Amino acid sequence: MPASVLAAVPMARVINVIDSHTISVEVDGRRNSVVLTGVAMSPSEEAAAVEHLHRLVDGAWVYVEDGNVYRSPDGLFVNGEMQRHAWWSSPNMRYLGIADPGPRTAPAKTAAVRAVKRPSPGKDASRSEFPRRVRARRSPARHLR
Repeated sequence: MPASVLAAVPMARVINVIDSHTISVEVDGRRNSVVLTGVAMSPSEEAAAVEHLHRLVDGAWVYVEDGNVYRSPDGLFVNGEMQRHAWWSSPNMRYLGIADPGPRTAPAKTAAVRAVKRPSPGKDASRSEFPRRVRARRSPARHLR
């Protein structure tokens, strides 16, 4: 996306997690409550869901659109994580930021590879310097196909 489009997207800072489907956000100095669309928990799962929601959005910048919440900068769809009960499979997952492995570089050539040079063919080159390539024999099984 162009930078001008991204700059126009209104972002909100998460202030607090109220329950498993409600968060408190601050936009331009005003605090609002946002109910996550499509998220409903049973009372037995409420505590685990609230803890997971804290790990997902505490202090994060989010984009809110009609009750759908997307975390910045990775664009995680928070509603989807809560709907699929993500805390069941990943209790110790924590967002650590963007992974940057660094610039890609070509592998260095070893000294042994650089040292081996074949002589160029010329009129005075003998046959022993240039071994003849022999075509590999095919196995009988390949001829039957």
